[in-house]
Amino acid sequence: MAQGFGERMKMLRLAEDVLEAMKKSVEENCDKSDKDKDLKEFDSLLKESSGEKHFSESAGYVLHHAAYHNLPAWGERLLKHGAKVNYQEPEKEDTPLHRAVENGNLEMVDLLIKYGADINMQNKEGTAPIHVAVSRHGLSGCLQSLISSGADLQLIETSSELSPLGKALDEWVVQPHPTNNLQQIRLLLESGCDVTKVEKEPGDATAFSFILTEMSRGQLEVDAAYKLVELLLEHGMDPDATDAEFFTLLYYSTLDNRHNIPPGSLGG
Repeated sequence: MAQGFGERMKMLRLAEDVLEAMKKSVEENCDKSDKDKDLKEFDSLLKESSGEKHFSESAGYVLHHAAYHNLPAWGERLLKHGAKVNYQEPEKEDTPLHRAVENGNLEMVDLLIKYGADINMQNKEGTAPIHVAVSRHGLSGCLQSLISSGADLQLIETSSELSPLGKALDEWVVQPHPTNNLQQIRLLLESGCDVTKVEKEPGDATAFSFILTEMSRGQLEVDAAYKLVELLLEHGMDPDATDAEFFTLLYYSTLDNRHNIPPGSLGG
């Protein structure tokens, strides 16, 4: 145990040295164009350090910072010298790809995938990069890149028990964004997400019945929901699907949404 702690400290000390060198290099080159960047000093340090026992993990640790702050020039040098592309930080077990997607850094996403990042690797909560992409509005570029590279569209996130499509629908309910979020849902559907697949959460609902249920609870505006419902219908959803109270879309289409009509008040 003590030896493991000591090894961990050696790795972190080396990582801090590389990180400080990268920060210095970034500061010196931040205002320069790509062709004018001078990264020779940083390259030299990486070359000298690459033979160290813990270099791969140390450089992987630093790669998280490059991924989060969108520093592809430095990230590629770290990877070329042997940085562990799937290095999982100890707290959440995120990979650099999680961090790149989290901030919508498409250049870093593509770079990490190019160097063999595991696009389906899950962190401690069972979250894969694709779950991160669909939970952030406006990340369609990152989502497209992940899908094109073979991301598992049926992968269940352990903490929420939702697939990528279920996660995207859940985000729509929490905070509808007619353009960005709908675009992501459309992209998932066009890429082959199964609209008839039963999600484990919430309430063992299909995508369609989930939306209907949220409408009945007053969690989603009817007009906003119809845009999404139309999209689901276009991709094979059963128009006779029901919500948790066994009401259909036809029932909701008869409601005057200017009034708060409790579910069930009109009978089955």
